Amino acid sequence: LQRGLDTTPVGFVTNDAGTIGASPDQFVGEDGQMEIKIPNPANHLGFLLGYGTTYEEHKVQVQTQLWITGRFWNDAVSYNKVMPMALARIERDEKFIAILKEIVEAFSAKLEAKAKELADLGWMDAAKAKNAEPAFSKETDLAYAAWVSGRSN
Repeated sequence: LQRGLDTTPVGFVTNDAGTIGASPDQFVGEDGQMEIKIPNPANHLGFLLGYGTTYEEHKVQVQTQLWITGRFWNDAVSYNKVMPMALARIERDEKFIAILKEIVEAFSAKLEAKAKELADLGWMDAAKAKNAEPAFSKETDLAYAAWVSGRSN
């Protein structure tokens, strides 16, 4: 409302493969998104005074969202019920996103390979291995518990 732009609620957004995702709080117009924070009073004051916390504390989160959504900027909002609202625009950082993308995609590939390995060993349902993230830690915890108890080789 402060900038005269329409916002649209958005849920979880993924890359084309459906392997990496993010969840901005709102889409703003055609090019932007919004992330709303409700920090403690000291941190909110930092947001208001522009000490860099708006961006630096949430850099990975916001740049990941911009990468996945394809949006160009993020309006970071900091709210505190007794102080004025803080609003800062964070632009897309292509250099940072390129590094982030490389690291996250490498991790995702390792996660998928580990899930396949567990499925091949019979420790994880093969269908769940194709969507490793939701089932991965539950299944590995069960496999580890079975191994520790001697119920698995």
